[in-house]
This record gives sequence, structure tokens and C-alpha cells, in this order.
Amino acid sequence: MNMKRIIGMPAVVSARHRIVIDKSFRKLFSIRENDKVLMQREKSLLRIMPADASSLLAVKEISMGRFNLPTDWATEKKVSIGDYVYLLATTEGILICPKNMEFFCFEEVQPK
Repeated sequence: MNMKRIIGMPAVVSARHRIVIDKSFRKLFSIRENDKVLMQREKSLLRIMPADASSLLAVKEISMGRFNLPTDWATEKKVSIGDYVYLLATTEGILICPKNMEFFCFEEVQPK
């Protein structure tokens, strides 16, 4: 088996550690341009998903498709203005990964 590197969709970090969540990603999760989302901090990344009134997770706002990264998270992960973070759509929500994080998957090699 070979390893394939997974590269997410890049999102540039602008002033106030703001990123734009791509429309196609928001559409996958039925997140509107101006909406509330749930945010969960994982060990090295952030996970956002549609807001659910029954959840105990932090509720964050998306405004005009823009999402503010938590400043302390950005500082801890060495994410600066002008850097990129990477968005990955998963069954568990949208993952926001810092620039120095990599994901790999196994690829089955087919005989020729």
C-alpha cells in the first residue's frame, strides 16, 4: 500500500485571525452565509459543525461566510496573519487544520 497525502482547501488567515469558510463546504453542512456553528477544539485542530440547541459545545458566529479563529488557538499553533489553514470536510464536520499538520491515507496499489 502507498501513502497519499491529503491536502485540504486552503483558507488565508486575515486580520483578527479571520478565515472564509468556502461556500461549497458550508453547503455540504447546510451552514448559511450568516449562521451559528458549534466549535470543538481537538488536540491540534478545530472542528465546526451546524449549531444544535442541545449541544454543550461553544457556539460561534459565521458572518458573510467569515469565521474568526480563536486567538489563543492561533497563537498556540503558530498561525499568523497571512498564513493558510486548511479546511477538510468530514462526516464529523469541517476540520480547520494549522499549516504544519498533515493527514495521510492508504492507497491500495492495483496490479498492472
